[in-house]
Amino acid sequence: MVAQGRQYLQTAWWIAVLPGVAIVLTTVSATVLAAWVRLATDPAQRWRLTLPRKRRGNRAAVPSEMIA
Repeated sequence: MVAQGRQYLQTAWWIAVLPGVAIVLTTVSATVLAAWVRLATDPAQRWRLTLPRKRRGNRAAVPSEMIA
């Protein structure tokens, strides 16, 4: 569809662009899903899926030297 719509780019650009966008979205979605499955199934990498714990104590988020 992308190759067939190439001759109509001047007059009807959506014929080639929309199938191209669908291909890009499908590829990115498959890549993100594959990365998540790899993290979820690999015991050595599973720690990356956990949320960071809050620090204990009353430490300021910004050092006092930075506050003017």
